[in-house]
Amino acid sequence: MYMKTIFKRIPGNRLLVGGLLLAGLWGSALAATQPGLESMDGLVRAAYAHNPELESAYARWQASLARVPQMEAWPDPMLGYGYFIQRMETRQVFRVEQMFPGYGQRSARADAAQADAVVAAEQLEATAARIREQILQAGADYLFARRAASLVGENLELLEQLEAVANRRYRTGEASQADVLRLESEVATLRTERESWQEREAPLRARVNALIGRASSAPLPQDLRLPEWQDSSPAAESSTSWANNPDLRTAEARIAAAERGQRVARLESRPNLVFGIEYMDNRGMARDDVMAMVSVSLPVWQGRYRGLRREAAQNLRAAEADYRAAINRLEADASLTRFELRDALRQADLFSETLLPRARQTLALVESDYRTGQASFLDLLESQRSLLALELGEARAQTDAFKQFVTWERLQGSAPPALPTVRDRLAQP
Repeated sequence: MYMKTIFKRIPGNRLLVGGLLLAGLWGSALAATQPGLESMDGLVRAAYAHNPELESAYARWQASLARVPQMEAWPDPMLGYGYFIQRMETRQVFRVEQMFPGYGQRSARADAAQADAVVAAEQLEATAARIREQILQAGADYLFARRAASLVGENLELLEQLEAVANRRYRTGEASQADVLRLESEVATLRTERESWQEREAPLRARVNALIGRASSAPLPQDLRLPEWQDSSPAAESSTSWANNPDLRTAEARIAAAERGQRVARLESRPNLVFGIEYMDNRGMARDDVMAMVSVSLPVWQGRYRGLRREAAQNLRAAEADYRAAINRLEADASLTRFELRDALRQADLFSETLLPRARQTLALVESDYRTGQASFLDLLESQRSLLALELGEARAQTDAFKQFVTWERLQGSAPPALPTVRDRLAQP
């Protein structure tokens, strides 16, 4: 195998983000412009701090946390004052009242708010996992474009040398004009292809920079390369635990929140109590009066409460259906990702172990035969073209395998949790 395992484990059998990356994967050029971005792990951490979508998810989580003490708080007491305009024995009245929600309502609302906060936290993790996948895959695409431009450039240099040789041989009558024209056409084609790959680097670089909140034209290191790795993950097994899948955890949290909402709806029909004290300031020699008061709400309009219970029941039904749909999507995505990962690995092994060695050997033999006149110029050109296609195919297969494994990590939920890092980087002092 051309690849080797470099996975780094952390407690709980979760794969560290940087475990897939070789030390110094991103070179010193980027470090000179923005410290902390020397590796893919650094890019992921930068996205956790600067990606707008992740910042939005973090703000929603903080907002949901802020609702918990609101639901736990008692209603504000009421202070009343009355003054008798017409002359009466009582001159003025002071009243203080406190409403007490129905038994269990306040704790049920707080539990529901806490469950909503858990949903927001899981959504934050799911957003972070998706952004991590996007960064790693965008980096892989950028590296492939760089590699393709380099391969085409190397072949272009060789063909330009052959072009000079062909022109000399044509002038001496050892080569035909057709050979020279074919070579000139091939050189022009490769120049165009190299320019295409070089121009493709700009939008791919902009995509990486956008994910980490940098200007689209900000430079990336010149010595980037994909890490060497091999498929030693459970992707090679037919059964896998999805307990840590971020989307599935979010769906489970929504079910729990809907169940808390049902409890709130059931308790809404419980009567509220109001306790108060009234002080009456009387005129003249009359003694002032103090009166204790109690009142209770009468939940006689049951249509409202039935509507609340129906709404809560349908919310729970929707959450359970979303969970089943998430499982179906996950199983389908996992099946496709597992196949594409295996297929990309097979293709990469085929290129590196069989096709490329034979193509290089064939090219060497054709070059030798061409010097002795036993092979035609067309044979040499075709061998060179085939080698370039195989080299590009190997680079594409390696990139595809890496991207599929990154997707598998997201599906399996094997990346480290993002919440601690996001909280530390986005929390305001």
